[in-house]
Amino acid sequence: MTGATQTRKKSPMPADASSCPSDPNAHAGDDVPQLYALSLCNPDGPGGPYVADVDVSVEDDRWTEALPDLAGILERACRGALDGGHAGDLGSTLEFSVVLTDDEAVRALNRDYRGRDCPTNVLSFASLDDTGSAPLPEGMPLHLGDIVVAFDTTLAEAQERPVPLADHLFHLAVHGILHLLGFDHEDDDEATEMEALEADILVSSGLSNPYHTAGEIPEEDAK
Repeated sequence: MTGATQTRKKSPMPADASSCPSDPNAHAGDDVPQLYALSLCNPDGPGGPYVADVDVSVEDDRWTEALPDLAGILERACRGALDGGHAGDLGSTLEFSVVLTDDEAVRALNRDYRGRDCPTNVLSFASLDDTGSAPLPEGMPLHLGDIVVAFDTTLAEAQERPVPLADHLFHLAVHGILHLLGFDHEDDDEATEMEALEADILVSSGLSNPYHTAGEIPEEDAK
C-alpha cells in the first residue's frame, strides 16, 4: 500500500550535506510535529552513487525526550540501510519519509491498511510495490515510500529484550527502509536473507546482532 503517510516536502539540502541542518527540538510542541530533513550522499555507494533526501516528522515529543541524539540515530540508520541495501541500484536520486509517532496513530494505520486493529512497532509503505505507477519523469527523485514507527511499542520491546531504545529504533528503521528498497520476508529464504543483511548493517555500525537475542523478524510491514 502507498500513501499511508503524507510526505512533507522541504527545501532540498546540498547534495554533500550529511546531517540535519536544524535543531529537531526547535519546533517542539504538544500538537505540532517537529519537521526536519536529512540529505545523505554516497558517491561510492555499493550499488552506485546516490543522493537521498529523508523527510523526518516527529509527532510524539517522547522520541526527542528519550533520545537526545535522535537525528544522529536516524542518519546512521538511513545510511546503513541505503548502503547495505544497494540503494544506488534503484536510482541516483531518492527520497522517502520517516514518521515517529505513537501507538494510537500506528494502530489506526494498521487497522485501515492491513485490517489489524492493534498497534505494531513499525509499518513500511513501499512505493515500489505500486506496479501501476507511471514512469518517473527525467530528473525527478524516486520516492521510495514511508516508514512509521510507534514509540510505545518500540519502548516496550526495547525494555523486554532488553536493549537500548536507540539501538532498537536503529534496527526498526533499518528494517523498514530495507522494505522500501524491495527486501521482504514472505518466505523462509527471504527472511533469512533479510535477517542476515540487517545483522550485518547493525554489527558494522557497532551494534549487537539483534537476532542473537530476539530471534525473530520485526512484526510489521504494510504492503
